[in-house]
Amino acid sequence: MIEIPEEIKNLYRENNIFKQTVKTARLRFYDRSVDLLYPGDNVWPADDLFPVDDTPLLLVDKDQISSESFVLEQAVCDTSELKFGECSAARLEIVVNDVNMDVTGKEFVLSIEVGDYEMMLGIYKVDSFVRQADVSKKKIVAYDRMLNFEIDVSAWYRGLTFPMTLKQYRDSLCEFIGIRQRDITLPLDDMEVTRSIDPSKLSGRYAMKAICEINGCFGQIDITGRFKYVGTF
Repeated sequence: MIEIPEEIKNLYRENNIFKQTVKTARLRFYDRSVDLLYPGDNVWPADDLFPVDDTPLLLVDKDQISSESFVLEQAVCDTSELKFGECSAARLEIVVNDVNMDVTGKEFVLSIEVGDYEMMLGIYKVDSFVRQADVSKKKIVAYDRMLNFEIDVSAWYRGLTFPMTLKQYRDSLCEFIGIRQRDITLPLDDMEVTRSIDPSKLSGRYAMKAICEINGCFGQIDITGRFKYVGTF
C-alpha cells in the first residue's frame, strides 16, 4: 500500500467548491509503450521521480476535459459472486474537447491534480474514440493493461519446457505478454507444473486467472502498469 501523507489525502477528500481543492484530470499520450518511474509502493514520490521523463506526443489538459463525464471503474472482482482468480480490467470513460488527433489504440497516463499535487491514476489504452453530438467533443473509453492478456498464448504454452515451477511459469507468461510483475512470492510458487493440455487456442487472461485462483488471490494492474497479485499473503 502506498503511504500518502495525511494532508494530501485530505486535499483529495475535499469537494470541488474551493479553488484550492478543485480536482482536474490530465491525459498524457505517448507514441510508444509507457513506462512510469515510481520509487516504491511505500514511498510518496517526489515531483522529479514521476511520471515519465519523455515529452508526451499529446497532452490533454484540464481545459479540454468535461469534468462531469469522468468515470473510472476498478474492482478486484467484477462478477456477481466473489471468485478467486478474477483478473478484472479497470475501465475509464471521459469526454474531451478539441482533440483532433485520432488516439484510438494509444496509451496514455492518467493523473489527477489538486492544489500543487499531482497523483498518477494509471496507464490506459484507448479502446474507442467516438465523436459526440457536439462535434468538438469526443468520448474516450479506455482500459488498463489487463486487456494485454486477451491474446492467444497457445504457441507460447506449446513452446514451454516442462516440468517447471509455478514461479517460472508465471514469469514466462508475463514476459511473453510484455507485462512486468510486482515482486512477490506466491504460496504455490514452488509447485511443479507439468504439461496438462495441448491447446489449439489459449487465452492469456485465462492462464493468468488459473495462476491466481490456485493461489487464492486476484489479479490487477497497478498505476505503473505492472501486474499485481491481490490477496492476504
